Amino acid sequence: MRQEATPSPAHDVPSACARSRTPPSRLTAPCLSTVRRDIARTHKPRLLFSTRWGRGGVKRACAAAVLAAACAAAAHSAERRPAYRVLSVRMPQPITYVGALTCPGLAPDRLVRWPQPPGAPDPGSEAPPVQVVMVADGQNHRSRIRLEGGALVVEPLGDCRPPVRVERPGLVDGGRVETGTGYIAQAWLAVPTLKYRHGTLSNVITAAELRVTNRQGDTLRYPLPDDAVFEDRWARTVFVDGQDAVLVVRSGLKDGAALALFGLDRQAADASGLVLLARSASLGAPNLWLNPIGVGDFDGSGRSQIAAVLNPDAGGVLAIYQREGVKLVERYREPGFSNHEMYSDELGMAALLDANGDGITDLAVPDAKRRALRVVTFADGRFAELQRIPHDSPIVSAIVAQALGPGGPSLVYALEDGTVVVVTK
Repeated sequence: MRQEATPSPAHDVPSACARSRTPPSRLTAPCLSTVRRDIARTHKPRLLFSTRWGRGGVKRACAAAVLAAACAAAAHSAERRPAYRVLSVRMPQPITYVGALTCPGLAPDRLVRWPQPPGAPDPGSEAPPVQVVMVADGQNHRSRIRLEGGALVVEPLGDCRPPVRVERPGLVDGGRVETGTGYIAQAWLAVPTLKYRHGTLSNVITAAELRVTNRQGDTLRYPLPDDAVFEDRWARTVFVDGQDAVLVVRSGLKDGAALALFGLDRQAADASGLVLLARSASLGAPNLWLNPIGVGDFDGSGRSQIAAVLNPDAGGVLAIYQREGVKLVERYREPGFSNHEMYSDELGMAALLDANGDGITDLAVPDAKRRALRVVTFADGRFAELQRIPHDSPIVSAIVAQALGPGGPSLVYALEDGTVVVVTK
C-alpha cells in the first residue's frame, strides 16, 4: 500500500496579485462598465476598452482595479478549497467494479471474517445493515475499502455481494432497472433496436422504449418515433424542482443526443400517463453523444439543475442545464472533462458532493483524458476548480462518494493499472 502526496491546488493566486496595490474599492464607474461576464459560457471577466475614455492613464487604472478585484476573488476562492488527502493502493488484478452497497444481516465486526470460525455465534438476521464500498476484479475477488486511523485499509469482503441484477420485460442488454422513491417505483429502457449504430457503449444496441412502474404497480410505456432511440443503459430516477422524474439520453438519428426528462402525468387522477416533461437541444449531428452526471443545485440558486458531459469521448464539455417550461436550457459550460471510456457501459464516472462545506453541490469529474480528477464548483454562478488530482493511469471505474469515516464523504475509484484511489479530507 502506498500513499500519494496531496497535489497542490490548480489555481494558486497569481504572483501579479502580490504586486498589485490597487484595492477593490478603487473600482470606478467607467471601470465597472468594462467588465462583462458571460455566465452561460466562459464565466471569466473580459476587459474591454473604449477610446472615448481618453488617455491611457484611465485604462491603466481600470486594468489595475480589475486585477485587484480578480486577486480578491482568487484569494476568496482559495479559502474555500477543500484540503483533500489522496491515498492509493495497487491491487493484484485490474478492478472491474467500484460501488457502494448495503450488506444486510451481518454485524460490522464480523463483516470481513466470513465464514465464522467454529463455535462462533450466528450473527443472525437482526444484525444492522452495513454500508460499505466494494471493489472487485475480473476474477470476482471482492474487497472492502475503509479508513482506519487515517490509513487506507483493503480487506476481504467475505459473503457480501453486489445486488442481483433485476430483470424486467424487454430490458436492453447491459441495462439496469432503477428504483425510485416517489410516484415512480421503477424505470428501465426496453425494446432493443439496431437502427442507430453509433456504438459508443459496449455494443450498437439501443432502446426504443422507456418503461416505468408507478406505485399502483401499473407498467407505463413511452415509445419513441422511428427517427430516435434511447442511447443509454440507465433510466435515472431523479427529483427536479420537487417532482420525481426519469432522466435519460435521447438520440435522434439525424441530430444526435439530447437530455430528456420524463414524468407521470399529474393531470390524470391515477397518475397513469408517462409524458415528456422537458428536453434539451440536440448536439446537432449523428453520433454525437452525452453522458448525464446527476441533479443538484450547483450554483446556490435554489433551483434543480442537471449536469452532463457533452461528447465525453472527444474533448468533453461539462454543461449545467435548468428546466424552463418544456425545455432544458443550458446555463453553464466548461471544457476539459470526460465521464466515459469509449465502448464501456460504465456511466457513473463522476460524483456529486459538497467538497468545501458551503452548502452548494460540487462535482468530481475526470479531465478530458481521464488522467486527473477535477473537483469543481459553479457556486454563485462562477466556475472554479477546487482541486485537481493527477494520476499516471486513466480513471476507468465509477466514482463513489461515500463516508468512510469522520470528515464527510470520501471519493473512491479505480485506475486502469489496478490502483484503487481514495480522496478524503
